[in-house]
Order: sequence, then structure tokens, then C-alpha cells
Amino acid sequence: MSIRAFIALELPDSARDILLSAGGAVRDADPRWRGEKWVPACNLHVTLKFLGTVGEDALDALGESMVAELEGSTPFELELAGLRATPRPRDARMLWGMLNDPDGACCDLAERVERAALAIGVPPEQRAFSPHVTLVRARRPHAITADALSSGDDVIRTSRASVSVARASLFSSRTLPTGPEYRAIGEWQLSAG
Repeated sequence: MSIRAFIALELPDSARDILLSAGGAVRDADPRWRGEKWVPACNLHVTLKFLGTVGEDALDALGESMVAELEGSTPFELELAGLRATPRPRDARMLWGMLNDPDGACCDLAERVERAALAIGVPPEQRAFSPHVTLVRARRPHAITADALSSGDDVIRTSRASVSVARASLFSSRTLPTGPEYRAIGEWQLSAG
């Protein structure tokens, strides 16, 4: 049996609520974004590595690689930092909720996950890792106003919220008529021991 899978950081409800409020502020300030594909609260996460379609044997091997790679890792904190339109505000395809990684611990975790995935034959990511949460995907690229970005950004920045990270989770992904469904099917704890 094979599944589509990815490794990610789950978010607490408090962070999800702030990100959803930021999305509401964007839609209020720029109505053109109301009809886009906003990610539901249950699907908000920080992707560490998309694995693609993998079989059971590969998942077992991944589990062993993750345990080895995470040895000596420790829990850490991320801070909600603001919004980013990607690739650019004038032709945005997505809006991301950005997270500050003040000690580089999340980037270190992403590198560990990358090595574990490479051990089961998943090609390395070509882009540099930057911790973010995808909030919306545009059906086709279009502009977002500076006011809309600023409104959403203000919601996130004034929250001064942080996210405690103590584990990485393995998710399955399947596409349903109502949209994608993500389900946590495994996890690896971060600990110094």
C-alpha cells in the first residue's frame, strides 16, 4: 500500500486562530481575495518535507532514519512574524503566514528531515527552507493591495504569539471532492535524550 505523505509541524489552535483572523483581515481589505482557496483551520501546518507517494517499506525505513536524525534534537520556539505574498504582491499565487526562527532550530530540523527523506530516496528540495504556513492559494496569480497585506500583517504582529515545537508529524494526504484531507499518522518527539 502506498500513500501521499509529508512531514510537518502541527500548530496549536491559538496560532491557527490568529492566522485565520489575519486571513479575514485580508479579505475585508481586498475583496478580490474572498473567492480564493483559503486553507481550512484543520489543514494549517508548517511543511518540513513533502515526500510524495511512498510505500509501507519506505515509511518504515523513514521512521528509522528520523529516529537517528533527531537524536540530540531539542524542543524550540517559533514566533508568528507576519504575512508574505509569494512570489510577489503584484502577481501573488499564495499568501504565507511567516514564522521567525530566532535560533535556527527549525531550519536545523528541516535539514535533519531532509537527510532522513534522502535515505529513502526522496529527492532533496531545491529551494532554501523558510518556515511558513500557507493560508491561501490563488486560482490564478493576481495582485494583492498593500492595505490588505498590512491589515493581515498587523493581526499577526500584534498577537506576539509563539509556537512551541516538540515533535515532527507524518501526515497522509488525500484529495476529496471537498478539498485535501490531511491526517496525522505518526510523530517523532524532539528530545535531548
